[in-house]
Formats: sequence, structure tokens, C-alpha cells
Amino acid sequence: MDTHKTRYCNSSGFIIKNDRAKHDIIQGLEDQVGYNPLNLFEKSYSDRLKDTLKDKDIVATYISLGKYAYMYLTRIYNENVALIIEMDSNSNNSYPKIISVPCSFNDEIYDGTLLYGEVYRSYSKKWYFLCERAILSYGTNSPTNTLKNIEVMNKIFDQKYSFTPISPFIIQQKAYFNLNDIGESIDKLKESRIPIKGIKFYGLKVAMNYYFNTNHYNKNDYEFKKLPQLKNLDVDKDKKLLIREMQNEMIHTDNIIFDIGSYVPKLFYLEMRKTPTYGIYDLYARTNDKYGLKKVGTARIVMMEMSSQIIIDTRKVFIVTCKYDYLFKKFNIIHINKGIITLYDDVIDEINLTSKFPIPNYAE
Repeated sequence: MDTHKTRYCNSSGFIIKNDRAKHDIIQGLEDQVGYNPLNLFEKSYSDRLKDTLKDKDIVATYISLGKYAYMYLTRIYNENVALIIEMDSNSNNSYPKIISVPCSFNDEIYDGTLLYGEVYRSYSKKWYFLCERAILSYGTNSPTNTLKNIEVMNKIFDQKYSFTPISPFIIQQKAYFNLNDIGESIDKLKESRIPIKGIKFYGLKVAMNYYFNTNHYNKNDYEFKKLPQLKNLDVDKDKKLLIREMQNEMIHTDNIIFDIGSYVPKLFYLEMRKTPTYGIYDLYARTNDKYGLKKVGTARIVMMEMSSQIIIDTRKVFIVTCKYDYLFKKFNIIHINKGIITLYDDVIDEINLTSKFPIPNYAE
């Protein structure tokens, strides 16, 4: 599965880049819930429904200024994972953003639980996932009755969830209220400084939205691309299909090599020099001259401890062990240590070799 680490809310996560992986996640959810989860059917409020609301057992909740998303708690390769599936459509992407984030739930929750809510940032710059509804719980469809659904959410958050500092947000259940309490409840929300843009009613066959500003009624359905199903009995055909999909997601250059075999990045000893730009370092290799050095590229340091060590070090020059990252055309520093500086031609040979490797679109 092709992933890329990214900043997300108060922490970080891993965004899934491969279309096949995203397609299979969404298709699997569609098979479970019986409809495309990206295209929820919700009505817009109309005054002609006023009497209907009075005659039914209706409860309401608020719609904040956050971004609607799913939280899918499942297992991938027998590992518990929490996936955020954003609901925003984007003409440049065939699929929504799917980000793996660190969250702490009891083990049984990862049997397949799908929560629907909003990712929201408060005025104090804290992030929250405001859960509105449980779609799946423990691998089965959650009750459609709103009061029973609220009970399911109560049990999950009271007994199965605990916040940890590495989590990108605090997970909370949205407040629900009766129709007679809407005014009072909105006043309380204002006191808690939660900006709201509307009210959502539950109790009819489908949810109904009432927005304070008519601009929010505009909604485009998310049309995601269907990929051919893999036939488990035809391995050769499936392999060719997956290779073609991978090639379509790559940046195409002349003389590209898709089969990179068992390529392993080489280790180099290079001289690293500080630059005026914070966090950027220049790297130099040894030329054929006895004391000659020539610049081969720039470096980034992924380990926070090493970065802090270099920043406070008074030296301006270091000998480091590093590897070349062809995806981002930079060197990754592994260690600060002494060694015979690598020849310039050997480093350039490695760079030239990897320049023909396929590059994912996100690394462009």
C-alpha cells in the first residue's frame, strides 16, 4: 500500500496514495452498508414538512463549520487502523483523501466500525472529531432508529475509547436535542463557542438539513471511479492489471524502468555543511583530486533528535552516512560519523540510475 506521511490536525497521519487501495476500501464499505457511503442521501428542509416534523419522533443535532468525514476502524494486514475518509469531492482526484491516524479504541471496535461526523477545529486551535452517527458497529449495520443509534455511540465512547496525546484530535459525540429545546440548545452551543451553520433532523427515513445560509445547500455528488474487480483465480491477469494501474499513477518520463527489481539504496559517506536556510544542508562528495570536494545535492533530516543535535552543534561541517531518496531527489541522513568520503562519480551514478525509476504523482 503506497502511503505518504503528512501533517494532520494536531498530529500526523499516513495518506493513502494508491487508487486501487482506496477503491477497495470504499467498495468494501459499499458492499457492507448497501449504498455508496460517499453519496449520502439527505433532504433539505422545506416549510411544507413542518407538520410532518411535529407528528414524528424527531431529534435534532447541530451542523458545525467543520468538514464531514468518516472514521473507519478496521484491520489491514491484521493491524488495527483508524482511517479518516474525507467527504469533500475534488475534480482533480478520482477518490477522496483517506488518511490513517493514531487512535485508541478497544480491540473489538476494529472488527469493522464506521462512524460519521465532522472534523472540526475550535477557536483554541484544538481539533475534534464530532461523531454524529454510527453506520457500522463491530462489523454489522448499526440501528437505523436514532435513539438506539445514540445508545450505540454512547457505549463506544464511554467504554471503548480513550484519548492519547498522539491522536490528531479529540473524539466526541455530538449533542442531540428535542424540537422544543432547539433554541435553548443553540444558545448553549454559542456559549461554548462552537460555530454552527445549520440544524440536522433525524427521525424520518432520511436525515433533513436546515442551513442558516442558503449557500450551504449546494452539494455535488461524489462520483468515484470503479476499477475492474480482481479475479483471485487468475493471478497473471490480476498482476498485469495492477501493474497497469500503477503505471497510470506514475509520472512518465523517457526511458522509464518500471521493474526496479531488488534495488537497495546505497550508503554514502558525504560532507554535510550548514546553510543559511533553516533545516537545509548541502552535501559534498570527493573528487579525483586529493583534497577536492564537489556538491552532489541537499539533505533533509527525518529524525527530530538528530536535527536538534545538529542545530545546537557549533560545527558547520559534519561527515555523515546517508542514502539517496529518488522520490524527492534529496538525501536522507542516517548517522553522524567519520568515514572516507565517497567519490563524486559513485554518487552521480546512483542518482542517474534512480532517475529512470517510476515516480508517484504525489512526489512530482
